[in-house]
Amino acid sequence: MPIRNRFLVSCISSISLFCAGTLEAAASNIQQPTAVVDSVGMEIDDLQIDLKGHVYNPKTRELQVSLFITSLKWKPRELKVNTYALQVEGRNLQRKIFSKVQLQQVLILADSKQNYLNYLLTQDLAAQLTVTFKDVDADFKPARFFFVFENSEEEGHFIEQVIAL
Repeated sequence: MPIRNRFLVSCISSISLFCAGTLEAAASNIQQPTAVVDSVGMEIDDLQIDLKGHVYNPKTRELQVSLFITSLKWKPRELKVNTYALQVEGRNLQRKIFSKVQLQQVLILADSKQNYLNYLLTQDLAAQLTVTFKDVDADFKPARFFFVFENSEEEGHFIEQVIAL
């Protein structure tokens, strides 16, 4: 990584940690975010996370956020996503919780009250995660998406990754 990019990631990380310190974590076992991911992507816990985009549908009042998640490990790896921690935050700091989450062919609805989504990732094969938020007003301006998943080396320890929209 070029020196300039490392400096920018360091600055973003410092700002993110400062801002995250003012908000309470959803649970005590969730690690505070280490950096804000932009559309270029970031590598964390042997995963590459890339923002595909976000789309608002005014007719259905739904906001969809899509990511590509790629495992960088040479062997298959289980991805355990904390579904109730998948949230989008607006510029006014108001947060919305998901109504539907889909990772490739696995679909979870909020009504099913399923806390985790488990998926087996294979190396260098991107899996698309699409999170849908219902009842989003047209004046809601999404700023950040919160993606929370289990650390591959510490069972029960979750990493919160903040992704700029």
